[in-house]
Amino acid sequence: MARYIAPDRRERSRSFARKIDAERFLSEQEAGMARGTWRDPAAGRVALADFSHRVLDESPGLAPSTRRRYRSLLEVHIIPVLGDVALADVRPEHLRGLVRHLADQGLAPKTIRHAYTLLVGLLGVAVEEGRIAAVPKPRPKPGQRSILPPVPKPRHRYLDHAEVARLAATPPIAPRYTALVYLGAYGALRWGELAALRVEHLRLLERRVEVVETTGGREPKWGSSGTVTVPAFVAEQLGRHLAAFPPGPEGLVFTSPEGRPLSYPNFYRRVWRPAVRAAGLEPPPTPHDLRHTAVALAISAGAHPKQIQELCRHRSFNTTMTIYGGLFPSLAEELAERLDDGARRAASVAGSGTRRDQDGTSVVRLEGRGRH
Repeated sequence: MARYIAPDRRERSRSFARKIDAERFLSEQEAGMARGTWRDPAAGRVALADFSHRVLDESPGLAPSTRRRYRSLLEVHIIPVLGDVALADVRPEHLRGLVRHLADQGLAPKTIRHAYTLLVGLLGVAVEEGRIAAVPKPRPKPGQRSILPPVPKPRHRYLDHAEVARLAATPPIAPRYTALVYLGAYGALRWGELAALRVEHLRLLERRVEVVETTGGREPKWGSSGTVTVPAFVAEQLGRHLAAFPPGPEGLVFTSPEGRPLSYPNFYRRVWRPAVRAAGLEPPPTPHDLRHTAVALAISAGAHPKQIQELCRHRSFNTTMTIYGGLFPSLAEELAERLDDGARRAASVAGSGTRRDQDGTSVVRLEGRGRH
């Protein structure tokens, strides 16, 4: 039995089957007290499953969809592997083992990352409550950047003008959601921003759309509120939509046929997917691909990267270039061609012995010092 006096002047004790384990335990407690990082071992004896359930239940700020997603990750992927392990016993090898187990099950890298991030977040709460000293951090193997599998970059689906028009005119999107497709494809609004758009946020005579909220009354992703200037054609489509489908009591521009706020699962299943099939779009785009399409169409029309940042309402220019930088390959070619033209003109003038003065007058250089 290992006995020691804790910083709260109370005696603590714990039994071990081997003397060496008791001595190691005492050494850990003494080192923690010396560094000021000591934690009551009894506080960390709670099982990870019990602790995690309590933390989720006591987190009122979570959106219902987020809470459901966290609980699913916890019940399906984390608890079956580590649920019986006490918080104080969680080691880096446990986290590495979880990642390996989920990968062996064939889960997508993104799902593995979500489960791992949730577990690390829960252990962070345990640190805040004084149950454990620190969150275990498994080191990657030599040559690896992370113990987590890399997430492949998503392949965006970009529609051209004709495909956008065909989709907007295809039932069951047409006629109720024709303006939604055009606004997404030329205004770069996200799905949640389209579903939460209200009449008070439209300034159609100025061709302006104010993006101030997303579904659930939340602020847009990454705080990307702002005003979008849309083509006159899109403003006209919005005007026709409001005349044909007046907004409901909440002032929402786009609603279900019953006048209720749009639900993504219902919209995708009942409206989007049938219309995409009927329009013959392959590979099939998602509603979020309308935003990517808006960027691609703007770039094809000659938009500068800074204009794309304003269109997407990204706070950081780096974010814009990270997501859409691959759509700008022609910029380097155009720049090289302009520089080539300038260099050739200058070389041609120099070779002919003629240059132009600042006022555009041709000046012939003659042989001899000081004679021009």
